[in-house]
Amino acid sequence: MVRVSSPSRIHITLLDLCGDLGRVDGGVGFGVKLPRTVVEAEPCENFEVRGPRADEVRERLLPLGLKGCIKIVNTVSPHVGLGSTTQLLLSSAKALALVNGIELSAQELAELVGRGGTSGVGVRVFESGGFIIDFGHSLELKGEILPSGVSLTSPPPTIRLDFPEDWRIIMVYPEEGGSYDEVSEVKVFLERTPLEPRECDRLARIIFMILIPSVITKDLRLFHKAINMIQNIGFKRVENEIQNEMIRRLMEEIRKVSGMAGLSSMGPLVYTVVHKDIARVMKKEISRFVPEGFGITVSPPDNSGVRIGR
Repeated sequence: MVRVSSPSRIHITLLDLCGDLGRVDGGVGFGVKLPRTVVEAEPCENFEVRGPRADEVRERLLPLGLKGCIKIVNTVSPHVGLGSTTQLLLSSAKALALVNGIELSAQELAELVGRGGTSGVGVRVFESGGFIIDFGHSLELKGEILPSGVSLTSPPPTIRLDFPEDWRIIMVYPEEGGSYDEVSEVKVFLERTPLEPRECDRLARIIFMILIPSVITKDLRLFHKAINMIQNIGFKRVENEIQNEMIRRLMEEIRKVSGMAGLSSMGPLVYTVVHKDIARVMKKEISRFVPEGFGITVSPPDNSGVRIGR
């Protein structure tokens, strides 16, 4: 039997949904140890998938023509901003490949199951964890500005840095999943892009002059500044504008007590990052604002990626 355990990811922002330079997408994010996606697989005479979201996995893996019995032990709430679909499909494909004696890279797995067509963060977090900067796709090859679930391009080139181990990520999100599925995402992309180049230009400065240096130098105050600024510019501005009033109030309250608040991907997950020494106290303080039906998770960063057990 093979057991595959993969981290989740926080997607800070997409970088360029303007397209005037001939490339689109790009972005930044990082891995979190919790919550995790766990998949088991063992050899058998046919192809079977059991567990939550089994139909989704079966549909993507059946065309591979491989035999094996897959059990989805744990999967993360879908459509909340943790990249659960990418982790579930990559973990399942990895487990199935291994029980068939096939070694595939994260890049190869992503191409087989159709992930990474917009953001490369989830694919690279699966591979190695860390803080990921991805550099987008050729607009000529991609054709349209669309989310990963309906984009056929390969995962983009990336650079990886370690995310500071002394920092803790506090995440608040719906326990039963979010409301923005891939159909909703496509609608937002089609209606709200392309963006004005001046927004993409400003966002690039914030990322390369504030956000990336904050991670390299482990400057949490500078990191807070970058995340707060990013919420009001580029496609992250759009993602924040489509949130309901409850999420907007939650972000305001978390920012007041912790110094920052960010929306992961298209939400509704709201996160903050604090030093490990105050994480327990901050979780208790933030718990006062958690809406009904939402949970709160505190996680270390993940700088290692997928774990394989046999």
